[in-house]
Order: sequence, then structure tokens, then C-alpha cells
Amino acid sequence: MPTLTEYARTSPPQPDHTSFRPELSRDIATALGLADFSPTGPTTGAVVGRLRESIKADLEDAQKHAVALGRSTRARDVALGTVKAAADLLMRPCHDPAAKLRLHAKYAEHVHRYAIQHRARAVGA
Repeated sequence: MPTLTEYARTSPPQPDHTSFRPELSRDIATALGLADFSPTGPTTGAVVGRLRESIKADLEDAQKHAVALGRSTRARDVALGTVKAAADLLMRPCHDPAAKLRLHAKYAEHVHRYAIQHRARAVGA
């Protein structure tokens, strides 16, 4: 029977769905930087596209987290409002390039945080 150390060395790493993805952090920082200095161009489209995909991927778990918060609490109201606004952002075009970058960056960050909290609770349950 292998020891715990041997097992850890030979087992493939399991994906961690309860921590912030580094590539998302980079996209958020890039989007906020581009919004200030160069809000148009091919890089902008690629970053916004990745942020939109992240929002889409995390939206369902973020919604579950928001619904699970205590009824009639400010935290629940804020989380539900944030999730709804993120979903609306995916449906409506934003014509100001700098605002588009900032909105996608901030909603991707918040929705991902809510999704992480839901996944952590699900893993711990």
C-alpha cells in the first residue's frame, strides 16, 4: 500500500474548481488596463470574448450561490442583482469600448467569485 506522499506524487492532479483561475485574473487585469489606455483593437475583442465565456460558464453556479444566501438579506439582494446584470450584459450590446471592457471584467470577477463559493459549499457538503 502506497504512503500518502507516494500517492500524491503518482496521482494526477485533480482540477480545483474552488479557487480563482489565474488566466481569468490576467484577463481581468488586461481588460481594465486596455479600458484606460487602448479600448479598441484585436486584443480587446479577444479579451472580451474570453471574459464573456467565463461569465457564461460561471453564471449558473453564481445564481445557485445567490439563491442559497439567507432570505431578505442585503448580501442576497446584491448577489442576485449582480448575477442578473451579468446575464443582461451578455444579451445587450455595449457601444462604449472602455465601458464594455470594464463591465465584462468586473462582472466576470464577481460572477466567478460567487461560483467559487457555490462550488466550495458543494464540495464541503
